[in-house]
Amino acid sequence: MPEILRRNGYIVCVYHERGVRHHLPHCHVKWADKEAVVSLPTLAVIVGDAIPAAGVEILAENIAVLVEHWDRFNGSAERPTRTELPVIEAPKRAVK
Repeated sequence: MPEILRRNGYIVCVYHERGVRHHLPHCHVKWADKEAVVSLPTLAVIVGDAIPAAGVEILAENIAVLVEHWDRFNGSAERPTRTELPVIEAPKRAVK
């Protein structure tokens, strides 16, 4: 999984899948002993731990780069249709 960003203890990665659509646009965020999968470009946590405000700020500052990498690795970051959306748990709120 290519590491896209490393800052202040946060590591952000984007997987790529060749020849198949890789779910909805998202990135993987790791910090301390926690991790989350975050929707692009909304930055809503799809699954995992709530991201502290400092981590959300880092993601927001770099959203264009993250979406660009998603597009390069997985095709367009257009939203899938409702029938293509996976069943996911409700997004968790960021913790300050």
